[in-house]
Amino acid sequence: MNHLFEIRIGNKSLTRLILAISGLLITTYATSLPAIASGHENQASNTSVASKDGVQTISFAMNACSDYLISVFGLIPKSIDLKSFPPKGNYKLNGLPNKPLREAFEQASAYAHEHCAKQQYDPNIAFAVNFFYERMPRPGEPMAKWNPMPAISAGAKGDAANPEWEIFNSVAYAETKEGKEEQQRITHRQNDQRANVEFENKKMMFFKTNGVDGFYNPIALNRNPFAMQGKPVLLWARLSQMIEANKAIVSLGDGFAVVSGVPTGAFGGGYYLFFGRVLGNTSFPGNLKQTPVAHLKFIRVIPCPAGDLSKCI
Repeated sequence: MNHLFEIRIGNKSLTRLILAISGLLITTYATSLPAIASGHENQASNTSVASKDGVQTISFAMNACSDYLISVFGLIPKSIDLKSFPPKGNYKLNGLPNKPLREAFEQASAYAHEHCAKQQYDPNIAFAVNFFYERMPRPGEPMAKWNPMPAISAGAKGDAANPEWEIFNSVAYAETKEGKEEQQRITHRQNDQRANVEFENKKMMFFKTNGVDGFYNPIALNRNPFAMQGKPVLLWARLSQMIEANKAIVSLGDGFAVVSGVPTGAFGGGYYLFFGRVLGNTSFPGNLKQTPVAHLKFIRVIPCPAGDLSKCI
């Protein structure tokens, strides 16, 4: 399970943080800080944190050291159990109920003080810590693409002697009703996005296989069919009327076209994906506007009665 924990400090808000819990995305809005990444790069070092379970090694990395934000990443052992820790809360450092976690925050503060020359608790500088279970983000990796996401995120505010931490625990949040409902929404959205990508890929392959770039605009076709003369086009079409044994007038939605070389029974009712080669223009009986329309030679049709492309390719 992937987890996230976020922090905000003082009256200054952090950059927009994307919190993910087991694929769950939670958005915390804040002011954009363009200079956030200036200063130190993400470089890890190890420090030991003692707990009642023995000595635990935590790796830290400086994520940002700027006039706006001090941000530290930490890689904590999974033996630090966050499930019993509240999903959200504001805590003085000495009031954190989880002793190993309190020690981890103390070490994160010390690491930031050592590796960033800025005043740690300057009220104009936000101080953020993100702890991860599996790995820390790589240098330059966008926050929205962190995988895995932090197990716990926090921000400090107040005086240097005893700052208050505003904490978000993604591990515990994922078990709440709100977290589970959000997870369902995210899962549904991800499934929709995945289906859309798969359909787009399938559609592009369909176009490529049939030698077209996509659907051609019927208005543009009738305005100047000679721009596509001799070339194949794909159109949505419905049979309007057979005017000869192998010649039809088809409706293109926006206008009409005449199609020659139509095999017997090729058109029935409903919509079709129609492939035709542009010959030029022509007129047809009953055309009240007396304006020439595009003339195409039949190549093939694919029945698509409901006009839903996803059901026809």
